Amino acid sequence: MIKFFRKIRQRLLTENKFSKYLIYAIGEIILVVIGILIALSINNWNNRNKEEQKEFVYIKSMIEDIESDIMQSENIIKRLDLTVIRIDTLLIELSSQHIYYNSNKAYNLFISSAGFADFTPNDRTMQLLKNSGGFELISHKEASDAIWEYDKSVKLFHSQDYMMGNALSNMNMIELPFDLISLNNPLKNQSAIPLLSNDQKVLNNMYYNRLYWRVGTNSLKVRVQKVHDTGIETVGILKSIYGL
Repeated sequence: MIKFFRKIRQRLLTENKFSKYLIYAIGEIILVVIGILIALSINNWNNRNKEEQKEFVYIKSMIEDIESDIMQSENIIKRLDLTVIRIDTLLIELSSQHIYYNSNKAYNLFISSAGFADFTPNDRTMQLLKNSGGFELISHKEASDAIWEYDKSVKLFHSQDYMMGNALSNMNMIELPFDLISLNNPLKNQSAIPLLSNDQKVLNNMYYNRLYWRVGTNSLKVRVQKVHDTGIETVGILKSIYGL
């Protein structure tokens, strides 16, 4: 092709047809420019196509992570509800008179309500997006905003989770009125075990301790519920935008 154009130029110069040569030269330059622009367009299209594929992979992975969190959060909410029920029952037990001669039920409720369900959101894709600059690939602002809003709800949960962890470690220091040796001895645990101490102050401390724990458990549930609800909303937005 290059030899073909070269022959045309040489023939025009040989025939002293400068005006035609000039027109031809300009035309050739225009063709070269057009060729370059086409090549650049194709290259840009290829790059954008690769970016769109990466974006799609990120979005699919994010949806999978959030859907996993939604399923996990539903189980956690049920367990937190059960913890609140156990605490409420324990508070009734601690206020009753029969606890002085039979503390078995109160002890079992105290133990079963002492912890809190561990919720671990899956942040694999979120970390990839943050650390690799992947958010620049997300072309839809609504999708990006939804992902950031979900991440915000997860951070709020982690904040409450951290507070609950600290509170739990402090609760381990409270004085227990239960006769733990008798309660944990299967041979003696068949009968009603009285309190080790009838000190009303000790019972009051335990009562307010568990009352405080109930408030914290409800707050944690609110945070998990927020993650759950925001997750459902985010998945809906992403699926709608990307046709998934």
